[in-house]
Amino acid sequence: VPCHRKTLITTEKALNACLKRNVRNLFTTSWGDDGSETPAECHWLGITMYAEYNYSAEYDSDSFKAKLKWLTGMSFDEWMLQDDINNFANCENTNTFEKIALLQDVICGMHDAYMRDASKLTDLTAHYLNLAERFEALAARKDSNTIINDFYAALCRCLAIKWNLGIRAADAYIAGDKAALKAIADSVVPQLVETLDK
Repeated sequence: VPCHRKTLITTEKALNACLKRNVRNLFTTSWGDDGSETPAECHWLGITMYAEYNYSAEYDSDSFKAKLKWLTGMSFDEWMLQDDINNFANCENTNTFEKIALLQDVICGMHDAYMRDASKLTDLTAHYLNLAERFEALAARKDSNTIINDFYAALCRCLAIKWNLGIRAADAYIAGDKAALKAIADSVVPQLVETLDK
C-alpha cells in the first residue's frame, strides 16, 4: 500500500530545495518494495506532483489536485483513502501494518503481539470493512480508476478477516475450544480463501 502522505511531504521538500538551489536536472524512482504488491497505477499521484513542479514556475497545491483529478478521474481525497488502510486511530507509525497482517503465517503468530496492540486502538475489522465499502463505491463510478479501487476493496475485505485470524485461532486452541477451532476451519478459512481468490 502506498504512503501518499510521505510522498507528498518528501517530494515537496526535495523539489523546493532543488528549485531554491537551481538544480536543473533530476530524476525520481518509484519503488515496488518486496514484490510490488500494489497496482502500478498508484504511482500516478507522485508522478503528477513531479509534473506539476516541472511545468509550473511555482508549485500550486490546488492546481496539482485539479490535474490529478483530470488525469486520473480520482480526487485528491479519493487518492488519500489508500493511506487510510494503514493509518488508523490517528497513528502515524503503522505504514506497514497491512503487509504484516496479510503476509503473517496464521499458525506461527510471529506478529500476534503487534496485532493485539493494534486492536486496542480501534476495531480493525470494522475499519477494513468500512474502507472496502468506500473503495467499492469508488470502483462502481465510471469516472474512477477501477483497477486501483477494486484491488484495495479486495485487500480490505481480506484484511477484515485475516488481521486477527491467528489470534482467534491461538486463543481458541489455548482455551481448548474445539467448537471455535472447527468454526474457524470450516467457515472463516474458506471465506478467507474465497476473498483472496477475488
